Amino acid sequence: MNPEKLTSKFKSALNDAQSLALAKDHQFIEAVHLLLAMLEQQGGSIKPLLNQAGTNTQALAQLLDQELGTMPSVSGVGGDVQVSSDLNKLLNLTEQLAVKRNDSFVSSEIFLLAACASKGQLAKILKQANVSQQLQARHATSQHSGTPVTNIHSPTQRMGDALVALRPSQLRTKPCSVKTTSNGWTAIRNAILASLARY
Repeated sequence: MNPEKLTSKFKSALNDAQSLALAKDHQFIEAVHLLLAMLEQQGGSIKPLLNQAGTNTQALAQLLDQELGTMPSVSGVGGDVQVSSDLNKLLNLTEQLAVKRNDSFVSSEIFLLAACASKGQLAKILKQANVSQQLQARHATSQHSGTPVTNIHSPTQRMGDALVALRPSQLRTKPCSVKTTSNGWTAIRNAILASLARY
């Protein structure tokens, strides 16, 4: 994933996910950290989108928090955490979805659709909370009238009908190991760039 292609809200959510992992002494930043950060983000678009689609966001947040409670805590992390391999794969899938939609930037809503289309633990939680890929695609399409994301500060402005029938097997992911520190987005950005340089 090219970190320069993330919207500002997505970058902010990554920072928040890192802080959440550190606060819970988790060694890895997981997709669950990231979606919970998106749900709690001030001025973010994920919570309003889910609310308008009929999702009980409070119940979803509780499920995500419960999942975080099952993750092992590691003492002495000291501000040094890693993005998990599962989250790396999901971020790559998210970028591929954005490319298929001709979006210039990767947004939080595309991450949500990628999570629904994946087979990881987050996808199971979303299914349990009745968040479906089809529902989100139809809702976002009706909301954004077919306009692609072309501004780094914009939320997703279009998710086409093609996402409804999209299967994860149609997309290929390229796993990579990304190491981050507590120095914020710059550290995350540099870590992603360093990881991609090896491929």
